[in-house]
Amino acid sequence: MKRSIYVGMLLLLSGTAAGYNGPGSGVSFVAALWSLIIGVFVVLSAILMWPLRVWLKRRKARAEAASGKPTAGE
Repeated sequence: MKRSIYVGMLLLLSGTAAGYNGPGSGVSFVAALWSLIIGVFVVLSAILMWPLRVWLKRRKARAEAASGKPTAGE
């Protein structure tokens, strides 16, 4: 009983905890944030460039077919 009263008093009287975050935590946070931003940018640019690449490939195939040149697969 006496012990629980002491523990309760210590819990009520405890001060705030002070901690030190060194520069390594900030650097790792910035690195993770940049990698996330760059990853999203790369994915979005790949998705947006896909129709353009397909269109250019079809345009080149049509031009080669119209000129009578054999394609690379023949």
